[in-house]
Amino acid sequence: TWICERLAEAGRNAEPGDPDLALARAAWRWLEETELLAADLDAIGPAPWDAAAGPADDGEVRVWTPAWQLGLPLGHLAVHLC
Repeated sequence: TWICERLAEAGRNAEPGDPDLALARAAWRWLEETELLAADLDAIGPAPWDAAAGPADDGEVRVWTPAWQLGLPLGHLAVHLC
């Protein structure tokens, strides 16, 4: 991915032991390894004017999605990890 390429480039240009680069690598690793149960944005549901789903069916399809695909910015994650 482009993020891995940027991290590799940053690693070549950074001072040894750069804490910012270490945090960015840790945050990206967390985003790659974490999956969240989220609404399936690719699912096509019933039209809004169709009858509502029954009480046992909330009408929302959920799937396990890699955290990075949900657009979580690395900066936001880094703030919460500190």
